[in-house]
Amino acid sequence: MRISKLEAARQQLDTAIWLYFNRDAPVSVHTLTAAAYEVIRGVNQNANGPPMIVKDCFAEVMKPEHQKMFYIKVNEAANFFKHADRDASNNIEFEPRQTEFLLIDAVCQYSLLARAYTNRFWLFYVWYAFDNPHLCSLTEEQKRTFPVNADFVKGMTRFDYYSLVLPMIEAKTLNDGRT
Repeated sequence: MRISKLEAARQQLDTAIWLYFNRDAPVSVHTLTAAAYEVIRGVNQNANGPPMIVKDCFAEVMKPEHQKMFYIKVNEAANFFKHADRDASNNIEFEPRQTEFLLIDAVCQYSLLARAYTNRFWLFYVWYAFDNPHLCSLTEEQKRTFPVNADFVKGMTRFDYYSLVLPMIEAKTLNDGRT
């Protein structure tokens, strides 16, 4: 089986999004997201793409003396979840919400690099916009394209949103002639 770096990242993100909406598995979601993020970031840098938000843009605006600590903190959970050589008996205080920042950044950058997005990417992207209206918003075209609005989603659990809205997206994708 031959697979490209972007395809590997796509599969990791699709699985992370499925877990995000369907299971209470924040460590697995973070681990998959962080791995995909690093692959996408490397491909993006190799393609001279625009900087990614979390690990590039944030670092650019920090004072140089704080950048090292920033990278340590932003990578802390991912490193803790995949290594035990120096800290096998330690614990970590993990905030699952930080995964969403990596996930939205990775989904957006993947979509730019691949010039495509999966139905799950689209589902997460809109969930994130609806759940974080103080951080981002949808364009008018995106609002017209998406099968539901923020009022419809308000108060839904992630699982209910996934279960109800993904089939709508898939049906619209088929009707629009995309796969």
